[in-house]
Amino acid sequence: MLEDLKPTPRKVSCAVRKILDKLEKKDQEILIAALANPDWASIALARELKARGLMISEHPIYRHRKGECSC
Repeated sequence: MLEDLKPTPRKVSCAVRKILDKLEKKDQEILIAALANPDWASIALARELKARGLMISEHPIYRHRKGECSC
């Protein structure tokens, strides 16, 4: 009955991926490092990104870090 049960492919990039795609390579590397750094709380990182004109909340950052996002 469940032999063909498969997850549906993800089709939409998450908010973090959309921001990463807009950044230059050096800024992408900085953000990727910040995302991997456990010293950055998701809310603090979101606050700093907003201060730099990148509109995102802590929830997409948290989900992206956990691998629960759509990308």
